[in-house]
Amino acid sequence: MNHDFIKELGYKALDSQLKRISDRMSHDIRKLYKELDLDIEQNLYLCFYKKRKVFNILYR
Repeated sequence: MNHDFIKELGYKALDSQLKRISDRMSHDIRKLYKELDLDIEQNLYLCFYKKRKVFNILYR
């Protein structure tokens, strides 16, 4: 099944294409976190990252 209706629509389906990319990236990130034995939600990463940066600035 090589026919891809979304690709055929081109720019008209850009939001669907971006959603596909986002879903694929989310899946890969969950897989990576599992491999690293990290038990956090992927959307919380930026919170932890920011907290770490602030902590490093305050406690140098």
